Amino acid sequence: MENKINDEPIIETFYGKISPVDIAVLYSLMVKRISKGYSSSEMSFLMGYENDVIGNIEQLNFKELTILELYSYTNALEDDALSGIILNDMGKEHDPADYQIVKTTERILMHYEVFEILPDNTSRQLFHLFEVNPEHDRLKYNTSYSMGIETATEILNTLLGGVLFQSPESPLDIFKRCRRISTSIRPYYVQVALNNISQSKEYPKFKRIKTKKYGCLYEKAF
Repeated sequence: MENKINDEPIIETFYGKISPVDIAVLYSLMVKRISKGYSSSEMSFLMGYENDVIGNIEQLNFKELTILELYSYTNALEDDALSGIILNDMGKEHDPADYQIVKTTERILMHYEVFEILPDNTSRQLFHLFEVNPEHDRLKYNTSYSMGIETATEILNTLLGGVLFQSPESPLDIFKRCRRISTSIRPYYVQVALNNISQSKEYPKFKRIKTKKYGCLYEKAF
């Protein structure tokens, strides 16, 4: 989030004991997400999560990353399977090691510095990634974001008036539908619009369904 009181950066430190393979995979996934221009919450939404699960993973709050999760992630990015993901141990032992992520949130940018904690308690930096602070983006381009949400809302309401959504659909599929109509649509716009329409007292509207296998799905409610 953006510090609205002053321009002092917000520094958060996260620790985790995971395998060298998983830290390499995490690096690959973060690079893919950031290069796509999606925030962690947008990725979580497209994957069907109710909360920012990807943000938690990027805080080393996980035990291991499964192949199914990787396919779900790359599918949400509309990427080529596991292409570009580092799946080897880079010559290290497979045993879990201690890692630290220092996340610095500045007014415009967010930094992720990842360190391996060595047996003598010293640290070795593995990578340093940057991305635009999404909260700053939303404030700077507030009019554009408002128009984007309005456009997504109009598209979804129009689609609801037709014969679509008689059966549950994933957030990713709904986002793709909206993007076919407006190529400037962001996942965030659809996420906010879906949430607003789901809470509307008017019908037809969206009903969110929680499933174990597919996460959150949406269908038309009459």
